[in-house]
Amino acid sequence: LAVRADGMEPGISYMVENGRITRIDIETPPGGKVPAISTTKGIGIGSTQADVERGYGSSGLSARAPYGHSDDDRWVTVEATPALGIVLSLSGGKVVGLWAGRRESIAYTEACS
Repeated sequence: LAVRADGMEPGISYMVENGRITRIDIETPPGGKVPAISTTKGIGIGSTQADVERGYGSSGLSARAPYGHSDDDRWVTVEATPALGIVLSLSGGKVVGLWAGRRESIAYTEACS
C-alpha cells in the first residue's frame, strides 16, 4: 500500500495495481487522529456493530476476520456492486478499519497480496 508523499492523511493508504488505484484503506494511524471518512450510511471508524446492523441490516455479507482473535472479529462487505464494494473491519464490537475499491482488490486477505 502507498501513502501520500507529503505525509498528509497518514490514516489513508492506497493500493495501486498496474498504475491505477484499485483500493483505498482507512485506519487510525499510531498515535494519530481518526480520519473523518464514512460510508453513505454514516459508518466509519469507531461506529459500533449495532450502528452497522442498523445501517445495513441483512444486506452486509459478514465473515470471520482471517487474522481475528475471536469470533467477534468480522469483516462485513457492504454497498457492493458486481464491480465495487466496501469492507468494514470490526473488532471488539466497533469498526476499526475500512477499505473500498474494486471487488477483486477488497477481497485480498492482505493488502500486499
